[in-house]
Amino acid sequence: IVAKWERRRKAVLEELADNVREETKRRELVAALQIRLSETEMECLTLRTKNERLQEAARKTQERLQQADEEEKLRESTRKEKACERWRMLGRRLAMKVLLGTATKYLVTKNHNKDLQGVQAAASAAGSKEKVS
Repeated sequence: IVAKWERRRKAVLEELADNVREETKRRELVAALQIRLSETEMECLTLRTKNERLQEAARKTQERLQQADEEEKLRESTRKEKACERWRMLGRRLAMKVLLGTATKYLVTKNHNKDLQGVQAAASAAGSKEKVS
């Protein structure tokens, strides 16, 4: 009976030692997994921070592009307005020249020298750069 109990005790001790080894391995594995989890969380935090910085940079770039587009539209609008103004001025000058030329031809053909001098004075007063002949 003592030998039987001794064998039983030895089997229980071996089983207990196996359980302790398994528990130790499990704890080592859990510790390794916790370390890896911490590393992964740090990587995630780093990536999140980088992502936030990239999003902010993208937002600022988008704002700068939008501002540049608005400035370009304003420059284009101003350029078009100036071109229109130049054409209006050219049109006015041309109309003035046509009117003065027509009036001059009429007065010259009718021999109204006194009136011709008045038209020439009006042309000078109007700022016409071309002399009436």
